[in-house]
Amino acid sequence: MFTKIKPVLGNVSKQEKEPLLFAAKELSRYLRLTDMAGDFPVVPTETIKEGEQDTLFLTVGHAKLPQVEDTVLDDAVYICTDTLTGIISGTNARSVLIGAYRFLRENGFAFVKPGAGGEHIPCRFAGRRLLICEQASYRHRGYCMEGSNRQEDLMQFIDWLPKVGMNSYFFQFPQPNRFYNRYYDLERGYGKLETEEVAAMRKMVCDEMAKRGLLHHAVGHGWTCSALGIDSADLDAKPVVLSEAQREIIAEVGGKRDYFGGHPLNTQLCYSNPKARQAFIDAVLDYARNYPDVDFLHIWLADGGNNDCECEACIQKRTADHYVCLLNELDAALTKEGLNTRLVFLIYSSLVWPPVVERVNNPGRFTMMFAPFLRYYNKPLDPSLAIEMPPYRHNDQPPITKNIGEHLSYYREWKKVFDGDCFDFDYHFCEEFLFEMSGYGLSKIVHQDVRNFKALGLGGLIGCQTYRCFLPTALGMNVMAEALWNCEQSFETIADRVLSAQFGAFGPNVKTYLQALAELDCSPALHGFEPLLPREPVEDIFTKPYQEKMQKAIAVIRAFRAEFLPKTESMQGKLKHDFAGLLFFGEYQEAKYLYFLSDSDEEKKAIKERFKAYRKTRFTEFMSEIENNALNLTVNFPD
Repeated sequence: MFTKIKPVLGNVSKQEKEPLLFAAKELSRYLRLTDMAGDFPVVPTETIKEGEQDTLFLTVGHAKLPQVEDTVLDDAVYICTDTLTGIISGTNARSVLIGAYRFLRENGFAFVKPGAGGEHIPCRFAGRRLLICEQASYRHRGYCMEGSNRQEDLMQFIDWLPKVGMNSYFFQFPQPNRFYNRYYDLERGYGKLETEEVAAMRKMVCDEMAKRGLLHHAVGHGWTCSALGIDSADLDAKPVVLSEAQREIIAEVGGKRDYFGGHPLNTQLCYSNPKARQAFIDAVLDYARNYPDVDFLHIWLADGGNNDCECEACIQKRTADHYVCLLNELDAALTKEGLNTRLVFLIYSSLVWPPVVERVNNPGRFTMMFAPFLRYYNKPLDPSLAIEMPPYRHNDQPPITKNIGEHLSYYREWKKVFDGDCFDFDYHFCEEFLFEMSGYGLSKIVHQDVRNFKALGLGGLIGCQTYRCFLPTALGMNVMAEALWNCEQSFETIADRVLSAQFGAFGPNVKTYLQALAELDCSPALHGFEPLLPREPVEDIFTKPYQEKMQKAIAVIRAFRAEFLPKTESMQGKLKHDFAGLLFFGEYQEAKYLYFLSDSDEEKKAIKERFKAYRKTRFTEFMSEIENNALNLTVNFPD
């Protein structure tokens, strides 16, 4: 085969040239993988020449593209090709890259997981005639750094995002030391990385993001520490002794101004105090000046709860009123500096109750983030589930609810005072995949959540989660990505496509197996053993119905293993590896259930130790697909 790949550079900014050229190089590279004898030169050009044969033009902007609200933030593609001749266009350079990968996927390629191990390269290029004109269903389609981060895997994950239509990534904290050190220090025992080393590693990831035109979200946690002059990168260190000037601007709780619970990250400021607000604003301005590549800067207050200031001035308003006042002053300061950085504010902790008096002055700069932290995933987000919002009580709040209806009540009331850009910041693959262990039931919830965003007025999803979440299969992560791009696709269509891409002819067998396990789901009862217990009652894993479910699930796992373990002997490469991961995760689920079925403390201890030892012998096979620390969350069975 032969075709010239021509990125059209005459109408793009300097910033967009890199991802546009990268898209052309990626097309050339992948086409060469399917035809090593072919030639696919990249030939930059200034304009499109209509009717040119054996040429694929890659261009930002086209008359037939869908009209979008914001061409920088919103992705749409127009692809009109006949075999290797035609046009791949997008609303921005990132969209063109997404379109290039879509062109490959429509012609037989698949990218079910990050890295070469997750790719399917067809033996023969399909050469289909394509006419695709689509806008992504949602603006916000990304992930937030959480868990344990290995640099090589993170780089591969960033590479994977546009391959499945995702467009953004979020670095939490001013520097993400804790996430890197969970891997390099806690998981592997190499010792802690220094902040300068983490910053350098992050810069490498940011460069890869820029190469792809990905939207960059940053910070969130840590601003209150920065306002106090405290480095939030290493909060395991002993907190610094507070000066009188610092004490003056931190929250008064219980009659004193000190670290809340001894922890700087959980310590609020005295937001009625202009000095406190200015210290906060100065910290944000300094960061925004130093990181102009950040597209969405998250402005969050301290973590924790019941830690708001109780001074006479602060208790005159809700915390959210003080928050909006701070946001408006920050907007004015950024405007004065000529900084166009977008700001994200959140609905979380005491901020779930919306402001009574204050309103956002400049909605165009702001994006609202709905964060239903600790929600259960047995039901999807549905506007009909919203209940009456509980009353606001200053520093007298119950633990964060897991009730979806209560979370939705707060969101509904916030929408009445801010109807601008907003998205869901959710936790589907933070821990829940270790409770609903088939991954199939959770994937269906993800799919329905995303479909319901339209009715809720949400503009997408940023998943706060581990990025190594591809066991037992890659289904969940792909369902999230595909539904965010096109929420009209049915769950069954996506599931069949993903499982067939990952397991070939055995895809239907794997689907049947996962469906059977999902029917026997015990996650509602397993939640009773979470470290953060809910205030709502949980079901009892030791009741007869759950004991029977676990016994049946073990039988399903063993029958599938008996059928497919012998077949893996003749499998090769990626298929063999993916089946090994599927069977390994089944052993994990079986061990979990055997523990809860046992009446003997001695036997329970033996099950724990036996699986821990076995996991250590197998884990390195799957370290790019699941975190060791993630398994530890639930392998450390309750005593």
